[in-house]
Amino acid sequence: MEMNDLDQKIKKRLIILVIFSVLFVAAIPMIPVGFSNGWYLIAIPSIVIVAAGFYGLPFGWSFLVSLKRSRSLALAIAKDGITKVSDLAAQFGVKEKTIVLNISELFQKRYLSGYKFNKDKTELVRVEPPKEPEKKVYTAVCGACGAPLPTDAEGVCKYCGTAYKTV
Repeated sequence: MEMNDLDQKIKKRLIILVIFSVLFVAAIPMIPVGFSNGWYLIAIPSIVIVAAGFYGLPFGWSFLVSLKRSRSLALAIAKDGITKVSDLAAQFGVKEKTIVLNISELFQKRYLSGYKFNKDKTELVRVEPPKEPEKKVYTAVCGACGAPLPTDAEGVCKYCGTAYKTV
């Protein structure tokens, strides 16, 4: 996951929470309306929605706030270039130990890459991505006439008729 994945996760959670919050508010008056008119198929699900919303929505919104804080921290590091743990702690108004834990979580969830802690975990340092090994290109040529040969086949040179075998 990267920053875009985190943004998508935040967006998806926000949409779900807004829909569920609207359902929660709409379900409250539907309980007495449903029971007073004998609409049990409306009243009973309304009770379930209100109970789930009453207990679940605070957790959902708290989780969304924590995702937004993670995004802000990742942006402060990646975009603003703040790499000292003490500076990040001052900016976010938390202890340095908390920032170290939050950054470790960003690494673990792959919301932030390209950085690592120095030895005493007081600063982040850039890490260069591993370089891909150079690919060697081999060109096969006919031993008799020097014509290029396909490297993935065996057969006879189409120019001079000499048999060949690729290794």
